[in-house]
Amino acid sequence: MQHRPKNFKMPHWPVPRGNRDMNLGLDRMKLLMAKLGNPHKNLPPIIHVGGTNGKGSTLAYLQAMFESAGYTVHKYISPHLMNFNERITLGGNLISSDLVDQFAEECRHVSENEDIPMTFFEGITAIAFLAFSRLPADVLLLEVGMGGRFDATNIVEAVIASVITSISFDHVEHLGNSITSIAKEKAGIIKANSFCVFSWQVSEAMDILIKEANTMGCERYACGYDWIFNKNSDESLSITFDNQQFIFPKPSLLGIHQYINASTAAMAGIKLIDYFPKLSLKSISDGISRAVWPGRMEQIKVGVLSKILPTNIELWLDGAHNEAGAQMIIATLQNMYPQGIIYAIHGRTIHRDMKIFLKHFQGVIELVSCIEIMGEPDAEDPNRIKNACEELGIQAIVSDSIKDAVRDIAKYHLEKYGLETLGRIIICGSLFLAGDVMLANKI
Repeated sequence: MQHRPKNFKMPHWPVPRGNRDMNLGLDRMKLLMAKLGNPHKNLPPIIHVGGTNGKGSTLAYLQAMFESAGYTVHKYISPHLMNFNERITLGGNLISSDLVDQFAEECRHVSENEDIPMTFFEGITAIAFLAFSRLPADVLLLEVGMGGRFDATNIVEAVIASVITSISFDHVEHLGNSITSIAKEKAGIIKANSFCVFSWQVSEAMDILIKEANTMGCERYACGYDWIFNKNSDESLSITFDNQQFIFPKPSLLGIHQYINASTAAMAGIKLIDYFPKLSLKSISDGISRAVWPGRMEQIKVGVLSKILPTNIELWLDGAHNEAGAQMIIATLQNMYPQGIIYAIHGRTIHRDMKIFLKHFQGVIELVSCIEIMGEPDAEDPNRIKNACEELGIQAIVSDSIKDAVRDIAKYHLEKYGLETLGRIIICGSLFLAGDVMLANKI
């Protein structure tokens, strides 16, 4: 297995332990926070974002909206792609490594001296809350790590809004193996004295979310019930709400699913104008057209990997790792013009059902190159991925690295189709894999 370069810096505490590092519950976080002076009670106004797919993109749109309006933004996301510091944004800038070390040491000291063992995600969330409480900002965009009810971020007691993006199957070993059980966990971030925005959902999930919002007495804005969105013929985005139609520009992020994410952020933005007077329909429009979110349906046009390819093969990257993500990237690729031969480079984390994801490649992807994720302690064996592909009737090979995978597919395409036929390679399966790609493209 390959390893990340030595300059890839992680904090000295907490130590990640992969999927073994999972112990749901909020008691440890509450105890550590109390010993640290309850920094989670001294945060800027919070927008809490949960769901399964589209959380990061929705936060990117919201961040761009607030910054366009002149507000300073703190943001917490997971996982990171290349650098741990990506997880914590302070006033629009990534946290410095010195501050990470300072707050990590403060948390480590209390955790060890008070005998409060923390999981990796709990520890880094504690670091983030210390940072957010010590440096001022106008708003905090807080992304849930997994689930919601028992997620470490859910110790916050007061939020302006809870935004829940589309819910699908993911982390079933922890959240349950039905959409309703997963939705119940995701709905755990909804709080009284706030409002909630629900993105497009399957009916089973939406029923749970609406029921929880009603129980908590929240203002509710549910897609398909209280507002609708549409992709217009000129690729602009329209939202119909409260007998009004709002027109916004084409989302800056590619993929048909980005109309879902952008509309969710825009609906939240419309309601947030009541709380942040500098927000406006113009700043919402600016945010939708300017948001940046690497590793999400991103075409790689420069760098080491692009130089390997002939001019008739495009390289695309997306962090999709569950069934809904697979459906979205396949639909996006099939709707691209001009059409071409589609290939995939695929690596993934263990403990996920491969065939649920890979079945969407059937009849669409001509060849899959299976690789191991170098930055993931629980990376799946690429030979097992290859076997799963072949059982589904999908042609697959194993490649030793991302560069080799790009070369292997390029060689196959040129030998079979020559230089006249367009080829597209989609790299997908994990956000950790997306991080590996970005590193490989720079080396």
